[in-house]
Amino acid sequence: MVLQPLLSQCNGIWTMDGYSSDKAISYNIISEVEKMKLHWFMQYFPSSSLLEPWSEQGYKVSQRHTYIIESIQQSPETIFQSFSSAQKRQIKKAERNGIIVKEGHSATDFYQFHTSCLKQRGEKNMNLPEVEITLCEEAIKRDMGAILYAIDHTGKNLAALFMAWDSTTAYYMIPVYDNEEKSSGASSLLVWHGILLAREKGLTNFDFEGSMQPTIAQYYKQFGSTLKEYPQIEKINHPLIKFWKKIR
Repeated sequence: MVLQPLLSQCNGIWTMDGYSSDKAISYNIISEVEKMKLHWFMQYFPSSSLLEPWSEQGYKVSQRHTYIIESIQQSPETIFQSFSSAQKRQIKKAERNGIIVKEGHSATDFYQFHTSCLKQRGEKNMNLPEVEITLCEEAIKRDMGAILYAIDHTGKNLAALFMAWDSTTAYYMIPVYDNEEKSSGASSLLVWHGILLAREKGLTNFDFEGSMQPTIAQYYKQFGSTLKEYPQIEKINHPLIKFWKKIR
């Protein structure tokens, strides 16, 4: 099997500069996949241009959505003005009520807060602790990620965010909020500080990691983000997996 890594929006095929639109690359990979009878499930970056061969060879190609704030190197004032009135009010309310944003360093503490907030809502953290904790730790160690907390005047954690980045884009990876403090504006304040941190790091874009759920998508759009499509490619070769997909 070739599957999407946990907590990854995209993986796809990495190519050298100058070969990003060479369809022969895709045909060669497809040939090898077919020889091995692999189950193939991958999601590609929005700029991918190697899709036609997969569709021609019987792979299911569908579109997913993400929301990206582009050009975050504009002035903070310009970025803030692109937010909806509702989000501006939420951020100002949080600041007025003395909520501050601080960086945390313990991935274990973040995982525990994430798990407890989900439990409040009767939900379970589906991320294995060793996956979520290791991801946060390794990203922070490499200066490619950060954990941010929104904290009230008593020191209580109201919301948290794990974000990661590459050379151009910051990714809104794992947002967490205390359900009792949902209306405090803490989550919106975290998004704002996450964007400012990404800007400080010299990055170009802020990617909300997408959602096909209308309510979540609407929330992301309120920060001046633009909808981008990225492809999902799948083909099932194993009969047991085909059967499992049918009855699931």
